[in-house]
Amino acid sequence: MTLVPVPAAQAEPGRRHGRAGGFLFHPFELALCGQKGTGRTRLVEALLPLLEPLRVGYAKKDVHGFQFDHPGRDTWRAADAGAAVAWIEHAQASAHQQIQAPTPTLRAELFAACDLVLAEGWRHEPLLPKLLFVDGLDPEPELPAVAACVTADADLARRGAEALPPWLRHPARPLFHSGETAELAGWIREFFLSRLAARPLRGLVLAGGHSTRMGRDKALIDVAGQPQAMRAARLLEPFCRDVSLSVRPDQAGERAALGLPLVLDRHLDLGPAGALLSALELDPDAAWLVLGCDMPLVTPRLLEELVRARNPWRVATAFDSARDQLPEPLCAIWEPRARQRLLAHLGLGQPCPRRVLLNSATQRLASPPGDELLNMNRPDDLEQVLRRQN
Repeated sequence: MTLVPVPAAQAEPGRRHGRAGGFLFHPFELALCGQKGTGRTRLVEALLPLLEPLRVGYAKKDVHGFQFDHPGRDTWRAADAGAAVAWIEHAQASAHQQIQAPTPTLRAELFAACDLVLAEGWRHEPLLPKLLFVDGLDPEPELPAVAACVTADADLARRGAEALPPWLRHPARPLFHSGETAELAGWIREFFLSRLAARPLRGLVLAGGHSTRMGRDKALIDVAGQPQAMRAARLLEPFCRDVSLSVRPDQAGERAALGLPLVLDRHLDLGPAGALLSALELDPDAAWLVLGCDMPLVTPRLLEELVRARNPWRVATAFDSARDQLPEPLCAIWEPRARQRLLAHLGLGQPCPRRVLLNSATQRLASPPGDELLNMNRPDDLEQVLRRQN
C-alpha cells in the first residue's frame, strides 16, 4: 500500500480534545455537510462502491427524529414495547438499535469493524473533518475543519476555489463537482492515507514473561552469540523508528543492562495483552511492530514481508500460524485503534491477543513456510533451535 501525503493543512488534528478517543465514530471519519436537498446521500451512494475494498461505515444525524424499522415490523414492535436494544440478524448481516442517547463509546463500538466512516451532518463539530456542500450555504460564521468543498454548479466548479466565499479559500482545500465521484473517492483515500503516512512505526520486543515453562529467562538465553531479546531488537531496527523492550517493573534493573529503552508493563498478570496495552497507551498515535523474544527463527525476510503487506486501515496485520491457521499476535503490526479492541476484550474477561485478532478487522497473511513462527517455550524447543544452528 502506498501512503500518499497531502498538504499539511489537512493533517490530522490532535486526538485528545474531550471526546473519547478523539473522534465521534472512528479515527478515520469524514462528515458531508450542507443544506437539505443538495445531494449528500446520493453522493454517499456513488462513493461507496468506489471506495471498495475499504469497509465504510455510514452515520446520519437526523434532527427531526426517526423510527427504527417500519411500524408493525418485529424490531419496531419490540422497541415500541420498551426493549432497551432491538437486534435483527440473518446469516450475512445484522442491525440493531440502542434505545438510549448516543454516546462516544457506543459510536466507537458500533463502527469498530469499519476502515472509515462517512457521516451526514455534524457541521459544527469542531474537529470532525468536513466535505462541505456549498450550494445554498447559509451566510453563517465560518464552519470548522472544512477539508474540501463540493458543488452541483458546473460553472462554479469550473471557476474553482477562488469563486468561493473568502473564508473557504485555501490552496489546500479543493473544490469538486458533485459528478466527479471518482476524483472525490481518490481524494478521500489520499486524505486519510496522509494521516497513516504520518503515523510512526515503533518496535516492541516482548520480554516481560515469567518463562515458567522454560525454567530460565527466555529473553537472556544465548542463541547464535547474543541474548534472544537483543536478537529480536536487532531484527526490528531496520523497519522501525525505534525499538523498546516490554518488561515487568520488577525486571527493569536487569533488563536495563541490555541498553534498550524500556516500556514498563502497566497491566500486570495479563501476559502479552498487558504489554501491548502499555505500549499503545505510551504512544497512542503510533503503530507497533511487535516480536516475541522467544521466536528465534523469525528472519528479516519474514518481517519485510509483514511490513510490506501491512494494512494500516485495519486493527492489525498478522500472519496465520502454520500450526493451527490462527493469527499469530506476537509477530504482528498493531495499529493505534487496537487499544480500543484490547480494552473491550479485557472488559469481557478475554485478555487474549489472538482472540482480539480473530474478532477484529485484522489483515491476515498466509502462513509462512516452515516453522519461522516457532515459539521457544520449553527446553526441548531450545534444543531444536540449537540443533538447527549446528
